[in-house]
Amino acid sequence: MARLRLVLLLALAAPAAACSVIVDGALHDSTPTSPCQGLDDGTPCDRAGIAAALICRGGICGNSRCGDGVLDARTEQCDDGDLLDGNGCETDCTVSPTCGGPGDCPDPGITCLEATCDGSSCGVGPSPDNTPCTTDGGASGVCFTGSCVGTTCGDGTLDTDEVCDDGNEVFGDGCYGCLPDCIDASTCFQDPCLGAQECQTSTADNGGLIGVCVATTSPVDCGNPDCSVCDPATGGCIPSFTADMDGDLHASISCGGDDCDDTNFEIYPGRVEECDPGMLDSNCDPSDEPTTNTWYADCDDDGYAPADAAVVTGCVAPTVTPTCRSWTSRVPAGTTSTDCHDGNPDVRPNQTLFFPTAYTTPSGGSSFDYNCNGTNNPEYADAADPTMVSCGGGITGCDARPPAALFQRGIACGTSATLYTCEDYRTACRRTASARPVLKRCR
Repeated sequence: MARLRLVLLLALAAPAAACSVIVDGALHDSTPTSPCQGLDDGTPCDRAGIAAALICRGGICGNSRCGDGVLDARTEQCDDGDLLDGNGCETDCTVSPTCGGPGDCPDPGITCLEATCDGSSCGVGPSPDNTPCTTDGGASGVCFTGSCVGTTCGDGTLDTDEVCDDGNEVFGDGCYGCLPDCIDASTCFQDPCLGAQECQTSTADNGGLIGVCVATTSPVDCGNPDCSVCDPATGGCIPSFTADMDGDLHASISCGGDDCDDTNFEIYPGRVEECDPGMLDSNCDPSDEPTTNTWYADCDDDGYAPADAAVVTGCVAPTVTPTCRSWTSRVPAGTTSTDCHDGNPDVRPNQTLFFPTAYTTPSGGSSFDYNCNGTNNPEYADAADPTMVSCGGGITGCDARPPAALFQRGIACGTSATLYTCEDYRTACRRTASARPVLKRCR
């Protein structure tokens, strides 16, 4: 059964440091002169020198993209901000095909789970209790709350196809579905932030194996939750979002850091000071304002220049031309600050979004390397058999932080395939196949 399988945790890397406001691949000024000031999200807007269709989002005029959660009525029928088909809004931002009943929906192909239809969208739910089925051990059984159990499971008598039978079907008491809740520590849900668990086993009077997961250590206490949170990948404490709210890798002074303005990621200690007409103190040291600066051509206006960019010096950035619409003072040096494609604003070292389609490289090839690190990084991990990767969960279903979704191993970026997610089914948390294929996004 799924609850006896290993739990897989996926750690997401923190976004790279940035020195300009990036929203959906476009560079923006965080000044009150935005063309979106006072306008609702989704309102069409324009910015000088950019011919693409832009919309307002959070008061900033930026690119419109399917899946950003903001409806652009010019090109989208819907936009629910997720990557799942069949839930009312498809991954291409068209309305999901409606269903009149479960027969219009694909069979999930999992014992004791079947297709459902809420009158418009397909889903997956448990088969009716007492539906005939075959247990993992090959014996005849019936469905019970989404699991196949032997027909005599729960009568207190240990049969040959049962590992345990404690006379009930209560989850969490050491025997459920005539299988022990655990057999060793690896089959207990392990989250270093919540504390380690061990499996305590015993033998029941009727000879069945009872296994109960018991916490052996206390949850990790990171102190002030506004400043530090536990990282489930390592069990260590890392800065919370509010500790470094502007993403410049410098914590706010209120959290013991040294950032004198944690609302502006262009201001942080240690930054090379630039000369500018407003004499902006960008390194929290007002005593070292320079009188000149070096500018690098940033022709796609994403805040990063290519390795062969044109260079000029002066306090104020050069005049923008039709062929090169921006300049940056960021030095193109190394993969973390060099633009690998200066003709596409979505391609830049600090890109944190994932994309369903490849872009055309300057040499005419295709690539998913949107963050210029030299590799294709998928949004979700993969597994040889995703259905064998446990979702963990407890008596109330999935935990607050269920493991990430998985693709079958070998799926190429930009290819549609089944995505396996963890879903609540009454008192169980099960790895479930998506109702329709999902595009594998990468960066």
